[in-house]
Amino acid sequence: MDNYYNHTFATYPGIYGTLTSLYPYKGMPWVYIKEIKENKAIKPEVSSLYGILKENGYQNYFIDSDDESFLISHMIKNMIGGVESVYDNTNKTLLSSYNSKFNERTHYLFDEDIFDAIKILLQKDNHPKSISAYFLGTHYNVDSRSQRNPVIYGNGGDIFLNALHHFDHQFGQFMEWFKQSQYYENTLIILTTDNAPVHSKEYMNLLNQNPEIVRKDFVPTFYDKTPFLIYSKAIPLPKYVNAHYTTSLNFTPTLLHILGYKNHDNVFLGDTLLNPLPNDIQILMTGESFSFYILDKKIHPIKQYDNKERLSPEKIKLQQKINQIRLQQKLFYENKLFVKNKEKE
Repeated sequence: MDNYYNHTFATYPGIYGTLTSLYPYKGMPWVYIKEIKENKAIKPEVSSLYGILKENGYQNYFIDSDDESFLISHMIKNMIGGVESVYDNTNKTLLSSYNSKFNERTHYLFDEDIFDAIKILLQKDNHPKSISAYFLGTHYNVDSRSQRNPVIYGNGGDIFLNALHHFDHQFGQFMEWFKQSQYYENTLIILTTDNAPVHSKEYMNLLNQNPEIVRKDFVPTFYDKTPFLIYSKAIPLPKYVNAHYTTSLNFTPTLLHILGYKNHDNVFLGDTLLNPLPNDIQILMTGESFSFYILDKKIHPIKQYDNKERLSPEKIKLQQKINQIRLQQKLFYENKLFVKNKEKE
């Protein structure tokens, strides 16, 4: 997918928003997840990628490279739902029973550990399954030189390039195994991310030192083109799809379209990227606020307008979009957004 952007801030809202095709309440802060875990806030019911896959006979697994204190595993299993098992750095009994090296880490799972875990779960049984993994090795300021068998870039002096180079190596090794495996003909491999790079001083210095890699439409915000790559021998797919400057709000609807699951109850705000998309305003969410939007192939800041100001059609449509999302978030918080059809159960 080309011209595909993230629609929320990083980590919790990025993962949650991508898997549910929604704008998470208040940006899904860690404290809100903690309140739900402690029964201090209502747990909202939502439609999700995992829920619909489960309805179609899949077992869903999620591998989190961090430990349970970060609450990603809780968010996946108890707030998104539809997941058979969540494995993190403090809950990996199945994995360590197969391979003792999963017990060696005290903070996060190495990239190679996670790829090994994916292999283990693939070979667990012949049941249809989806396996998702959240890698920490490419996270902001994580130095891949701390990995078990680091593969550094050049002289190893740049942690961003080290992280990408190391992950690329580990992913390449996994793909070599995958192509020789029995799963090659009937399994989709999807590579995506929950956010664009943090525009830290170090990252901007890297871009300044390599101006040839900086796009003309690049804007230093937390939103940028992000990968959405699908490798498939099982389902014929076009080699190139133009996402037309739309966002990860469309990830789950697109994947379900590819798999042929089109008639399920849902409250997705996104749509499939395999159909022509209009030049529509795309809202980008930062925390509780809506800071930017995409229109005419560019990122623009969202400004506050005086009530007396005469708004242009573009600004009116922008405000209508924001009002729609605010309503979605209000219903989400009150657990009135999604009412599952009990007759189908």
